[in-house]
Amino acid sequence: MSSFPAGNGGVTYPSPNEWPVTVIDITAIQKGLNTLVTAPNHGITLSSTSSTPKVDFTQVKGMTQINGQFGFVTSVPNSNQIQVALNSSQFYDYTSGGFLNITGGSPPDDPLTNLFP
Repeated sequence: MSSFPAGNGGVTYPSPNEWPVTVIDITAIQKGLNTLVTAPNHGITLSSTSSTPKVDFTQVKGMTQINGQFGFVTSVPNSNQIQVALNSSQFYDYTSGGFLNITGGSPPDDPLTNLFP
């Protein structure tokens, strides 16, 4: 987990209508139809009795198209990785940095966005 950079790094937050509940450092992102994000000790869990966590991205370098995008967590392979329903297959390669923001929860209402596999 990380605190906000001073002055939010001089970057306008990509989700002006949703201030994050949690900010987690990203160390790697693997492109794909469902994006695999490495965020050590992320603390995210999936439960059949609670809503699906929604996350968004900020200050990612290299894969800049992902900044401001959101998706719902579809799986949690381990304590360091999550899979997000966000097609990043055409994005640039991840190079460094960035934050994963837990901004809410519940499954998507729009069937054309963030489809689950």
